[in-house]
Amino acid sequence: MKILFISHDGEVRGGAGLALLDLIDSLEQYKHIEPIVLLPERDLGLIHELEKRNIKYIQFKYTWWAFVDRDSSIKNVYNYAKLFYWQINMLINIKKLIRKI
Repeated sequence: MKILFISHDGEVRGGAGLALLDLIDSLEQYKHIEPIVLLPERDLGLIHELEKRNIKYIQFKYTWWAFVDRDSSIKNVYNYAKLFYWQINMLINIKKLIRKI
């Protein structure tokens, strides 16, 4: 069985990256599970760790879809517009991602 894991930033030094690697390592005992990791285009060290473990990965252009509310209304409008742009971009490219998976 193949399981797709999604990394939001591709970083290995943070808690999420280390937890992801720990989870994947714990699955080694189950020989019928094949992990695959989806990474953003910008790699922050996770690819090296995945290659050391001989784990398949897919790099794709996506961004973190979270939004932090700022004190400035101008910054909020700018950040909402940027977030909207990236969401539309991702929806346009979703078929490419499906083919890669």
